[in-house]
Amino acid sequence: MKTLEDAKKLSEKMVSIGKLNNKNTMAIITNMDIPLGYNVGNSLEVIESIDVLNGNGSKDLTEVSVELASSMVMLSKNISIEEAKSQVLDVINNGKAFEKFKELVKAQGGNVSWIEDTSRFPRAKFQIEVKSLKSGFIKSMDTENIGKVACKLGAGRETKEDIIDYSAGIKVLKKTSDFVNEGEVLAILYTNKEDKIQNAINDYLNSLEFSKEKLEKPKLIYEIIK
Repeated sequence: MKTLEDAKKLSEKMVSIGKLNNKNTMAIITNMDIPLGYNVGNSLEVIESIDVLNGNGSKDLTEVSVELASSMVMLSKNISIEEAKSQVLDVINNGKAFEKFKELVKAQGGNVSWIEDTSRFPRAKFQIEVKSLKSGFIKSMDTENIGKVACKLGAGRETKEDIIDYSAGIKVLKKTSDFVNEGEVLAILYTNKEDKIQNAINDYLNSLEFSKEKLEKPKLIYEIIK
């Protein structure tokens, strides 16, 4: 949804559908104007997910993941959100969350050794730094356009005939409200498509809006609909 108002309307409809079917249902409205975590792209995101499960994930991605998981535990066990969150954090800290993920990978025929050693994931041939052309605070990020940049690098399909490159993507180093100096690295692009690099750099830079004024850290979770 493009606006908070539309997101609330959709959430309320989805929750009402669940309740009409006698299901415990709730919706969490989250901020999608900032990339969650630091990675965009298939292998990059899997590796970052593993970091979260091992308790080493980025603060924002971990926060939203724990909130979502805690809500599901609360609904399924009919316990308080505080108790549910405690249980979620416990299984992250004691390694059970990561072990369960390995079970899921194995059950679907995946190679668990890649999950245990993420250096086995393929690496893109080209790794390009995107450097800021100005100094200031990042006021906003066009995350939809950043997703399209990742797509052009090979992480998604521009046409249905395209083959997805699982090593392609973007590592976002600076996000909304962060201060950057001119020449500082904003992101790293990963691709095997050399001909797409310059356009991808330009498109990424055009996805950011800067301000001279210091900005507050944006909220990650706007509202919970029950």
